[in-house]
Amino acid sequence: AKGLDATEAFGRSSAEKLAPDASWLDAVEAARLSVAEAPAAAPPPEDAEPTEAALEELRNFKHLGLAFENAGSTLEFKWRQLDRREPERAFRASVEVDGDEYKVAASYPTLPDRLVRGLLDDVNAHNDFARFVRRLRGEFQKLGD
Repeated sequence: AKGLDATEAFGRSSAEKLAPDASWLDAVEAARLSVAEAPAAAPPPEDAEPTEAALEELRNFKHLGLAFENAGSTLEFKWRQLDRREPERAFRASVEVDGDEYKVAASYPTLPDRLVRGLLDDVNAHNDFARFVRRLRGEFQKLGD
């Protein structure tokens, strides 16, 4: 599969956002599953009021600096708060789901190919997507220090 450049991978608007009322690991897992299995979700009614729990979880996501979107067969992750000198600096990864295999289509800043291959080998062998996301975040955090 042809990789996407950063503009293609991160410049798209998402047709489907993940529910903010799940823990971030549950939401990441739900996003992973939804890429292959779930039809596009209907948007909530315009007059729907968010629950206090949903608002609190949204505040937690923002505090952690994590945002992610499901864009077709691609999960787009954006982290902030990883660089102590520049907390608003964005670190991004676009992860494609191709059948039972994950691929990193793009990352910014670019992570070394050898490192990405190691992360992908692990997630493709063990299917622990939450661990993959944590490790990916950790590698970006090293770049921010």
